[in-house]
Amino acid sequence: MDAMRVVVLPFQNEVHQLFTDFAEEERYQPPAMDLEPPALHKLEEGKWFPLPSENEIPSNLYFVGFLDGVQRTVLVGLLRARNGANVPLYLARVAAGLLIRERTEPRIGPVRAWNILVAPFRAVGEEPERLVEALWQQGWPAWTGREAFGIGREPRILRELLGPELPWILADTSVMGLSEEPSRNLISTADLWRERQIRARAQGRIAHLRQVLELLLLLAVRFPELGLLEKEETIAPEAPILVDGPLLLSTRRRRWLPIFLDRMGKRIGEEELEQQLLKDSVGLVKSHRLSPPDPAAVLGLPEGYRSAFLAFEQEVDVHGRNLREDMEAEEDHQYPRWHVTAYIRLRRRPNSDLAGLVRIDMLRPEPERGPGPLSPTEEEELSWRAASVYRERRPWLPGDRDQPFPITLLEKMLHAQLPPPMVLANMLRLEHKSPS
Repeated sequence: MDAMRVVVLPFQNEVHQLFTDFAEEERYQPPAMDLEPPALHKLEEGKWFPLPSENEIPSNLYFVGFLDGVQRTVLVGLLRARNGANVPLYLARVAAGLLIRERTEPRIGPVRAWNILVAPFRAVGEEPERLVEALWQQGWPAWTGREAFGIGREPRILRELLGPELPWILADTSVMGLSEEPSRNLISTADLWRERQIRARAQGRIAHLRQVLELLLLLAVRFPELGLLEKEETIAPEAPILVDGPLLLSTRRRRWLPIFLDRMGKRIGEEELEQQLLKDSVGLVKSHRLSPPDPAAVLGLPEGYRSAFLAFEQEVDVHGRNLREDMEAEEDHQYPRWHVTAYIRLRRRPNSDLAGLVRIDMLRPEPERGPGPLSPTEEEELSWRAASVYRERRPWLPGDRDQPFPITLLEKMLHAQLPPPMVLANMLRLEHKSPS
């Protein structure tokens, strides 16, 4: 995954090389339960429900795969805009990986990474296509966001985004959203003085692209016929997978996937796509931005219990201001199918009501029931899946995070493969070189 060759990029504007250890994903601690959700529908009566014991869980619901993503970001330079503003230039490495467990032995499955260079390029008079060309000349696969995720993308790009080479993506935050299509949401020249907005859009774009990389890796696992993974990296397409984070497939994340698949010879509708991607997946949410209908009941959960299941049909984890800054005007949070969620207490510690508390996100097994009560079959399957998450805990040790142990293993491995901030920053040499 790693490649430390120095990349030389020529900028038309004056550019100052610098390095600031940014790594925002390692420092920022979001507040808890501060986001009011869209409608949540309670599916069963009661406050706490004991999880089934391990020997009651069907073995075909034991998790085989564990999916996670990480990122590291550094401030590598300042571009001097024509109005005199110093505009930050960020470099990030995002990575996603799958931990596979065969019988009782874990092994690392597919791991993919991207380098992302982020700035409001067009707003400061830079041409990202020109910088992409410079990367190709140095032997690096590279695309602008518009080339990779816009309307005119080619099917080969998906293969190369998940290929063995380390791709570069030049993300232009002059416009909102991954596709970077021209719109009225352009950053103006005056906006270049607003460092907070520039920074928020950069953070939002990097987080968005990390989530997309995780989603593409899951896509490669669930659709083995596309041949996006090596044979030794694959698992059964219906294998249960625990995904670190919510199962995000709202409009802004899925609208370009059917186009990719269609151009690779796989025609599929949005509901069928979500069904095949997510029906055997469980999302694990640890940040608790969502404000539940009954916070006292959730915070009082005993160990080994779950809360009542809730149904929802819109994304409830819009990760704060940064991602909102980078959303296109027409994007929404609607899901093709109904999801269900519940809280689980993995372990109880006296020093915090949030310790050992996680939320799970799953597709509703019988979507035609909408927000109606659970059927007995649904209640049984969802409870088993919740118990499968609880099954992955281990005795807490100092320094551990309150999450299932395989996710901890994968997270540590992925972070170990990220270059240190100084090494990441030194991969790039910036030059002031106007086109002749």
